[in-house]
Amino acid sequence: MYSVETKNNPTKQIMGNPRVGLLTLCAAILLCLAAGAQNQPRVSPINAGGPWQEYDSHDPMTDVKRSRFELAGDNPLRNSSANPKINIYCENGKFLFGHFDPLVRVDPNRPGFWGQPQVQVVVRVDSHNDRHSWNWDGHFLAMDKDSVRGLIGATVFKVQLPGPGVPENIATFSPAGLDLPEFDKACHLKPKH
Repeated sequence: MYSVETKNNPTKQIMGNPRVGLLTLCAAILLCLAAGAQNQPRVSPINAGGPWQEYDSHDPMTDVKRSRFELAGDNPLRNSSANPKINIYCENGKFLFGHFDPLVRVDPNRPGFWGQPQVQVVVRVDSHNDRHSWNWDGHFLAMDKDSVRGLIGATVFKVQLPGPGVPENIATFSPAGLDLPEFDKACHLKPKH
């Protein structure tokens, strides 16, 4: 009989630790979903009410309908000339995920439960402030579902990133005006009251 050494075999080391293997699998799935959603054919945006834009696509092979709702920020963050964006992705009438793209470099400031990098942000929905830990994938922050529900029903939505310079670290959004019945039809998600 022969034995396989696992010292220098990274695949065996990853598979030997179930948490790392599960984290790797979850990260791969999230990146594939984000890449698939971002690689949708570019179509003309549809006004979804107020400052919101909706992009729809339909996969003729699988008959999957995808919708992306985009909200541009009111102000750029530090060291950026472009305003941050929030995108909400839905597929076949169900919410998939929401992400906040700051368009600036963000350094994770804490590990998540599975060790994934997270950024703790302060979120303001109208007059209510709360802390959230959003997963960072190197390009955007994955928003939790409660934050997305708060966003779609709010008139004021702000995200404060960690770091020096308080006014320069706050992204301000004006989400009022979203066509909520149409959004509910595309994502089956209602605003948080």
